[in-house]
Amino acid sequence: MKLLVSLPLRQLGDEQIGPYAAYALTTVGGADDYRYFLPRILELATGTQGWPGLDPSLIGEKLKRARWLDWPVDEQTAIRHVFEEAWLRALGRHSDEENAEDWFCGMAGLDFGVAAALEALDGSRGGNSALQLAAIIQGSVFELKGSKSGFWGNVSDDNRAVIRTWLLDRGAKKLYRALDSVSEADLWHVEQALQVLERQRA
Repeated sequence: MKLLVSLPLRQLGDEQIGPYAAYALTTVGGADDYRYFLPRILELATGTQGWPGLDPSLIGEKLKRARWLDWPVDEQTAIRHVFEEAWLRALGRHSDEENAEDWFCGMAGLDFGVAAALEALDGSRGGNSALQLAAIIQGSVFELKGSKSGFWGNVSDDNRAVIRTWLLDRGAKKLYRALDSVSEADLWHVEQALQVLERQRA
């Protein structure tokens, strides 16, 4: 902590703030400390990730522990904006470059923006958004069905039901539409996700 507070926020790199962010509030520091470092944590989380503390879903868990809904409205609005904009940007990138699911999980865990995020996913053009959708299905659809363990166990029943229903219906339709738009090298991702959905309906 002493090293972190001795440097301007802008000079803190992921190798310095990442370990702190992973253990913040549970082992190191309190809510005020996390709130101070949060702008830099979020800035680094939107770039190259590598440290667990910079994972958006973990940031969401830390924010809940820090009682972020008691913070000033303008700070809450700024946090929501970062998550929403990062989600939209990630949808346009290949799933090998960035995992949009991380930002989606963060929003779901913080209980905001789920419906709007799904609408944006449905409306996104191009093959990358379909690949991001395929990754979400393969990574999460099993966990959404009444799971009380892991990340999705901390998400509200209502949000999990909304997400699962959307994936099985409109998500599947989007993947079928994408079969002609993704590259041959990536087609297997979409086909595998469709198979996962079929098994979930059985």
